[in-house]
Amino acid sequence: MHQAGILHRVYGRLQGETTLRYIRGIWNHTGTYCKFQKDVLSELGGAKPTTMDFKWRPRADNKLIADFKNWLSLIAEARPDVIIVGMGVWTMRETNATVKGQQGYKDNLTAIVPYIRELRKHSHVMWIPQDPIDEATLDDRRRMLSNKLVNKYNKIAKAVFETNGIPIWWSSFQIAHHFRSFFVPGDCIHLKSTFVDKYKSQILVNWLCKTQRGHTKVLANAMYSE
Repeated sequence: MHQAGILHRVYGRLQGETTLRYIRGIWNHTGTYCKFQKDVLSELGGAKPTTMDFKWRPRADNKLIADFKNWLSLIAEARPDVIIVGMGVWTMRETNATVKGQQGYKDNLTAIVPYIRELRKHSHVMWIPQDPIDEATLDDRRRMLSNKLVNKYNKIAKAVFETNGIPIWWSSFQIAHHFRSFFVPGDCIHLKSTFVDKYKSQILVNWLCKTQRGHTKVLANAMYSE
């Protein structure tokens, strides 16, 4: 990882479903930078200190493993500084909420652990849990989903990652739970992007700014605590 106290341009990568695509939108809204972002921009000659890309990866499968292998094939300086990964809803749907699907999910998450642990030697890598859903508006395509199932999948991720020292962004789930009545109209699984931008993305951008300043532990509890 970069030396604490020295400002660097940061390259981040979001891999997963729509929630992470919404978070990616923060980098297009300069008004939501953290309170000392202005100083960071000044010291970097006015350039944004972060570049955050998004890649659609709805499943923890061989394509995701290939992404991790590709990053590890690069020299450390060319890898993303921050990697946030999260997926699950598609697996819940495609396996019709079966126990077999849950076991497959656990197996797939376990398979990426060695790659994440290796990447964490030079990059910040964390898992984002699945958000609560609006059970009252489930359509026929998503009838198998439930908050009980979401919690099961999040517990699987917790068992796999936390026992291997891989952080989980629990405050993301807490924000979604607090604003669970503000879903996109006609959509039972995605919060309105305005709430995601305002809260989830603000926590992330503040954390990045703190990281730039060498205060990586300041927001650790806010990011990772259940």
